[in-house]
Amino acid sequence: MTPATRVAYIAGAGRSGSTLLAMLLGAIPGCVSIGELRHIWRRGIHLNQLCGCGQTFRDCPFWSDVGDSAFGGWDNAPHARMLDLQRRIDRFRQLPRLATMPVAPGVRRMVDEYAANTGRVYRAVAEVAQAATVVDSSKSPTFAVILQRVPGIDPVVLHLIRDSRAVAHSWSRRRPMPEVVEGDAYMAIYGPARAAIDWARSNVAIEAAGMAGVASTRLRYEALVRTAPQELARLRSTLGLTAAQASLLAAPVVEVGVQHTVAGNPARFSGNQVQLRPDEEWKSSMTARDRRIVEGLTLPLLAAYGYRLRS
Repeated sequence: MTPATRVAYIAGAGRSGSTLLAMLLGAIPGCVSIGELRHIWRRGIHLNQLCGCGQTFRDCPFWSDVGDSAFGGWDNAPHARMLDLQRRIDRFRQLPRLATMPVAPGVRRMVDEYAANTGRVYRAVAEVAQAATVVDSSKSPTFAVILQRVPGIDPVVLHLIRDSRAVAHSWSRRRPMPEVVEGDAYMAIYGPARAAIDWARSNVAIEAAGMAGVASTRLRYEALVRTAPQELARLRSTLGLTAAQASLLAAPVVEVGVQHTVAGNPARFSGNQVQLRPDEEWKSSMTARDRRIVEGLTLPLLAAYGYRLRS
């Protein structure tokens, strides 16, 4: 019997450092980071955006091999059908219904079809990369629930948390999207209220997904960038890592190599190294008004996660 492919799934709010965590895990022997798999059908196959290696998705040898293994080539992949299923079931508003499985037979069939094709990609990635663990930084709590129905995988959910004020400040900054081949494109910009509400609902949803049997392990961005080896040592049994593997990330600058990632933070195009240092620009640059808005909307969770208000 073929052993299940372990999938380390990073869940959390956007701008919480998921790309950084994925790149660090992808640097560990036996792990392969692929960015945000749930975007492969549109941004990879359909739009042919750049892979993290710098080549377009369809020209990337790694992803070409994955497509051949999973579907006999990406031209045979049901990407139009997967995009349709994604619009129907892989949406935040569907989470309450999916979390109460079983659902109506028609919905269950759509979920199982979506999950089956997702599983084919995960297993093909593990085969091509010769990796025991596939790291997916898709973040979506809905996808975390669907992941439990993907055949042939062993999902491990990592709930990554970052200070809501840092997240909101990050959403206020204009960031380019280097993966877009034609013309200039930029990531969305959110105001403080929108960013705070998104942060709160994402984290609450991940906590609530536990009612659907989705066990998750928490880690904080701030601890990760300051003490990565210790944080990963704490997660060793969850991730199936050895002490030697976790210790590889001890240096302030980590060699992560070329990674074949779909979607994610522009940092994945910044070279083969990751510098472990906290991004705390919000402490000096965020306006008092914006900080009060974010704190007012996220205070209960901020306190629950151990963050303090500034004096």
